[in-house]
Amino acid sequence: MGQYGQQPVLLHGIREEGSASAKSTSKACLQRYRQASSEIMRVLGGLLAHGAVMEKGGLDEVFIDVTYMVAGFEGLEEEEAEGARQRAEVPHGLRELAVAVAGYSVVEGGVQIDLGLESDRRLVVAAAIAKRLRDAVLSDKACGYTCSAGIAQNKMLAKLGSARNKPAQQTLILPRVVAGLMQSLPVAKIRGLGGKLGAALTLAAGGEQTAGAVQALSLAALTRAVGQERARWVFNIVRGMDDEAVKPKGLIKSINSCKSFNPTSNLAQISRWMEVLADELADRMADDEWEHKRVASTLVLHYRASSNQQGPERSVR
Repeated sequence: MGQYGQQPVLLHGIREEGSASAKSTSKACLQRYRQASSEIMRVLGGLLAHGAVMEKGGLDEVFIDVTYMVAGFEGLEEEEAEGARQRAEVPHGLRELAVAVAGYSVVEGGVQIDLGLESDRRLVVAAAIAKRLRDAVLSDKACGYTCSAGIAQNKMLAKLGSARNKPAQQTLILPRVVAGLMQSLPVAKIRGLGGKLGAALTLAAGGEQTAGAVQALSLAALTRAVGQERARWVFNIVRGMDDEAVKPKGLIKSINSCKSFNPTSNLAQISRWMEVLADELADRMADDEWEHKRVASTLVLHYRASSNQQGPERSVR
């Protein structure tokens, strides 16, 4: 994405208390989280318009591209904005909005918002939209959840911002602070650079674990470390550049319920677990049928018939 490209807003924040339980005797149930997530998506979807795109990233996060909402944000009067553009001035409403945004947002790096920059003006409006969405989720009777948000020019930076000042706050990352932010940022904090890929980059950077250290590697060195297919993407992402678009996800094609435990031949234990998993699956299928007006056509049972946890997996339809 270019400097004035998409400006997604990332929201985090489904949090519920649960009781601790032994893995050998019970299974964590995420149904309440799924229901809460659905309620939040309902609230957000009801407020988004004018070409906004929403991509659910998990139970407790969503990317929103608000590029096409920015110009029509209700805090900006169209006639005033047009007149100000003709006079090369900043609209009065936008100045007031910037003051408000600075009050309820954490501006990364402590820099001042500069309304003389188009990127700052656009992100100020995006930050106001994020605040409106967060307030709506909190005030909705079926929700009442606090959310954190990151406002930036691409998905990676928006996700990074959402985690910077939890809980219940939003972080605005302006383009001119990105270079400094990325220099000291641990590679593991960057979306997509965890696990083996992050370890390979750390090794290539001589044990240094920051994005700045990886920036010092040439494209050829990155290719040797992670392969040609990933090298260019890594080269860009450690510099805060991400051109991945926000894309709505289609309906899931399958619903599963599973549990891993030690090998057993105890039929009573197996039967009890089958009941637990079947109950959870039935609840989720009923919710899916109500929400999407469809019925599953096939039931598949996966299991390992081996004393070796790495043994072959078998299926029964």
